[in-house]
Amino acid sequence: MYSMTRKSLRHILESKEEKAMAMLEVRDLQVYYGMIHAIKGISFDVNQGEVIALIGANGAGKTTTLHTICLLYTSDAADE
Repeated sequence: MYSMTRKSLRHILESKEEKAMAMLEVRDLQVYYGMIHAIKGISFDVNQGEVIALIGANGAGKTTTLHTICLLYTSDAADE
């Protein structure tokens, strides 16, 4: 019979987290509306099987972030 200690279980869970495949990686997202710097360096990962929430106050950039990820907006608008 195999018994598992908390320490070994923690090690297995941490190893699985490290091996989790990122389904979405966002790194240093920058969005400009003309001279206005609307999104300033957002970074996050969404791993396989994860559910995340993007929360913030009105005008914080939640919709702009999601639209940019979905390619409705471009993140290089300052270069135009």
